[in-house]
Amino acid sequence: CGPGRYCVFVRNMPAEIVRAKAEAVLERLGAGGARVNAGVVRGLSGADFAGMMEVAQDALRQAKEKGAGHYEVAE
Repeated sequence: CGPGRYCVFVRNMPAEIVRAKAEAVLERLGAGGARVNAGVVRGLSGADFAGMMEVAQDALRQAKEKGAGHYEVAE
């Protein structure tokens, strides 16, 4: 993660709520013309932080490939 790129980790949250929240956050961040992307990691039970961060970085790369203002949810 870095400037204009965000990784979010969530637990015990239904996928449709995760997607709705990701869209709302990107809309708010992008309202001022910011070019942002997000990778969201949802429910990786038993994974350590390094493993979750790797999954988040992969999700972020996939979101970046779509262009600014996109997110990708990894489960």
